[in-house]
Amino acid sequence: RQGCDFIERTSVFVDLGLLPKFDRDTIPYSTKKQLPLLGGAFLDKNNVVIPIRHVVSNDIVGKQIIYPDGRKKFEKGTKKAGAGAYIGEPSDVLYLCESWSTGCTVHLSTKKQVLFCLDAKTLVQTSKLLKHQNIVVAADNDEEGIRAAKATGLAYAVPEEEGLD
Repeated sequence: RQGCDFIERTSVFVDLGLLPKFDRDTIPYSTKKQLPLLGGAFLDKNNVVIPIRHVVSNDIVGKQIIYPDGRKKFEKGTKKAGAGAYIGEPSDVLYLCESWSTGCTVHLSTKKQVLFCLDAKTLVQTSKLLKHQNIVVAADNDEEGIRAAKATGLAYAVPEEEGLD
């Protein structure tokens, strides 16, 4: 395992017949991004499925599906207002973000709880429902992400390079 990354190791296991061979277009998004299935996410065939819950009642209000090619879709009837998926256990800081993969990355790098708020449009509304004392927005570095982060009135951080999540 020394000196090789996740994809190299997986390729060797496939070549040895220890893992099934995937067509590049059918490799689950989480595998391509080297992300564990956090926030209640699970695989349905090769699609990542994230249960979406209302942040106050904790009731399931829908699902987001991420296809192997990275396309994202909310299950028909998903109620996005005030909803999201928590990643990690409660902590002294709660990070808010727009996407599941960003939430996983922030949680893995900080070990703090993250709330995936579905998108920039719902981030502001969802942030108003939270009672946490120390919330930081992990914003996408694009016009919509920065505008949403500022509109929350909370502290926020963005990647240095424009266009990054």
